[in-house]
Amino acid sequence: MDLDGNGLFDDNAFINSFSPDDTHLADSGDVFFIAGLRDTISGTTSNLGDSMIRIEVCGSANQYGTGCAGSGGFTPSLNLTGCARAAGNVTLSIDDGLGGSFTVLMFGFGQGNIAMDGGCSLLIQTLTPAILNLPLPGAGPGNGDLSIPTQIPGNAPSVTFTMQAFVADPGVPQGFSNSNGLEVTIKG
Repeated sequence: MDLDGNGLFDDNAFINSFSPDDTHLADSGDVFFIAGLRDTISGTTSNLGDSMIRIEVCGSANQYGTGCAGSGGFTPSLNLTGCARAAGNVTLSIDDGLGGSFTVLMFGFGQGNIAMDGGCSLLIQTLTPAILNLPLPGAGPGNGDLSIPTQIPGNAPSVTFTMQAFVADPGVPQGFSNSNGLEVTIKG
């Protein structure tokens, strides 16, 4: 357990036992429970008493489908890491695109699989009017990487949506490459 809140498990405190019927699931999705803690020093065990423990429950970000390769055979990858919940910190990343180009990030509601030119697929359905056009730093095939850290607004509702990145790429016949799909669930 991290007792002093420094982000490290360096306090030599471990869960020893759980108290029956002392678990609560809050409206936020956080789980609270009471557990007995122990300290193990040089082979001996000391009881530290009971503690209330909170486990923050985050949403999810799951990749699905297959992207479509661009110049040099590189296929862009779209991912979201962090805690996808109201007031949570997340990082959206696009990797392996054509550096020096731009990416169009499209949003929808639901997974799709619509055939496009060059054997590529649109992996989202019910497109929303929200589309982002972003420059892709780097230079050359596979070197276009973009990382966007952000905090989800504290009043964000629970929602599930899909997204996919398309990278302008004049080096392939269809003129673009695209990423996998990404289904994101934000816990409000």
